Amino acid sequence: MGFFKKGRTAWAIGLIAVCVIGVWWYQWLQHQSAPITVTSLAQLDKPASKERAHALIQTFKIDEAVGKADVIAEVEILNAVKEMYEPGNKTIFSAKVVQPIKGEVEAGSEIYIMQEGNSKVAFNDAPQFQGKEKYILILMKAVGMDNDDTYWILGSETGVYEVVDEHTVVKWAKPEEAFASIEASQAQLKTNKAAQTTMNKLKQMHTQFINKNQFEQMLRAEMEG
Repeated sequence: MGFFKKGRTAWAIGLIAVCVIGVWWYQWLQHQSAPITVTSLAQLDKPASKERAHALIQTFKIDEAVGKADVIAEVEILNAVKEMYEPGNKTIFSAKVVQPIKGEVEAGSEIYIMQEGNSKVAFNDAPQFQGKEKYILILMKAVGMDNDDTYWILGSETGVYEVVDEHTVVKWAKPEEAFASIEASQAQLKTNKAAQTTMNKLKQMHTQFINKNQFEQMLRAEMEG
């Protein structure tokens, strides 16, 4: 009888171990990087389901940023292709180059852009990119990635300039004195429906609306200087 009791005990311990390992394996899979479909882009910005993370970031004045950047380009966001959880919470987006300004990228080519934050964590209150949105981004080449054409944003949200319309872009964070002379007036913004929509989206951010054409001219002047 002792033999059978020991056998039943060993069997029960084994069953418990299998269950524990199964639960651990499931949780591990849930936290791995996973592809995201186009239809899931909207899920990235549900505040109620997100944790909020805040961190100090290194920022650069526009002349420094232009000098450091590997690529500066106007891009159109296509799709979120991957989320990352380690070493930080990030999302990788595919994007089409609309207009290259600096660097070895061509109009119409596809690149990949890494943004801080993902569907679980909002970084510094910045929203996640959405499909069809256009941005002028100041980018640095990422290393050790699956795709060689992957870039990260220099200065994080401070290096993001969202295209509001053909005349206006908005710097997502940390207004810069160098842009004071090309800022859009309050009167212009009040009558601009696209600007009002963007303001509402970025209401947690310290934004700066500026003239798009003059901003692009300033970037090219900094490159030539």
